[in-house]
Amino acid sequence: MTDREIVILGAGISGLSIAYYLKKGYRIYEKESETGGLCRSTEVEGFVFDHGAHLLHFRESYTRELVKKLLNGNLTAYKRNSYVYFRGRYIPYPFQAHLRYLPWTISRECLIGLIKSRYSMKNEKIENFSDWAEHHFGKGISKYFFLPYNRKFWRVFPQELDFKWAERFVPVPTTGEIFRGVLGRNTKQYGYNPTFYYPKQGGINVLPNAFLEEVGEVLVNKEAESIDIERRSVHFKDGETASYRYLVSTIPLPKLLKLIASLPPEMIRYSNLLRCTSIFNLNLGVREKGIDNIHWVYFPEEEYTFFRAGFLSNFSTSHPPNCSALYAEVAYSKEEE
Repeated sequence: MTDREIVILGAGISGLSIAYYLKKGYRIYEKESETGGLCRSTEVEGFVFDHGAHLLHFRESYTRELVKKLLNGNLTAYKRNSYVYFRGRYIPYPFQAHLRYLPWTISRECLIGLIKSRYSMKNEKIENFSDWAEHHFGKGISKYFFLPYNRKFWRVFPQELDFKWAERFVPVPTTGEIFRGVLGRNTKQYGYNPTFYYPKQGGINVLPNAFLEEVGEVLVNKEAESIDIERRSVHFKDGETASYRYLVSTIPLPKLLKLIASLPPEMIRYSNLLRCTSIFNLNLGVREKGIDNIHWVYFPEEEYTFFRAGFLSNFSTSHPPNCSALYAEVAYSKEEE
């Protein structure tokens, strides 16, 4: 048995950054053979592919400066250039601010729905994301973009989805701004990510690797088998046991709850009700140049299995000359397996 003041389960960004701030008195255990968690990258024939789409958006200036310091200049800022692919057309993002690019009959339907929502739905009660979208944008914009896209992404019907998350992440242009997007070109930048950052060299794994250099040793191939919260110990599948004063877990909550032996029966029932969405990320390396400048595209229509596709080679230099790299993301849940 090993003793440590603090045991950290998981050596992804969360576990490594916690250790970075603790400075001492911890030991990190990682079930995989390498660190980084979802922020890992793999090199294949000169292409560096991320295990998932991880572009960096900084809400706080402190976080931005910390990452700049850790990467020591290996970071580039990009002005977002993204689109929504709809009815065979590329609509500038966000969809709701660029209705002039839609077929006129659909654009008109979206405008009528917008006017009705802005002037006749002010006092309606909002109970879910479907209500929220129709309240802010009307039935047309909701029908063609928000409801199908978020159904694909979250893997639940919008009527089952809470809406509070949308208040930060979904741009809500004014009525005047939406009309300007119909009558002319709207150049205003919307949303929480008009600028994003990505490493100049290497994939997103350079960030957890930078934390790792500061943190030191991580014990890999250490998958937790059970946790005894009364004796304050973690038993691993290889037979080792680690005692702790404080336990920090960064593993998925449903998995954590199943590891705790003395969990009350009602907690087990509640844990079985937890739902999550996973992302299958398909990376492609192409031996020719691709579309220039576009960073990613949203796909709300059902005929496309993936909800988003990105052009990695337009913000990363880690690929062979005269080649391009791209990825497609498909969301799924255990209920659909």
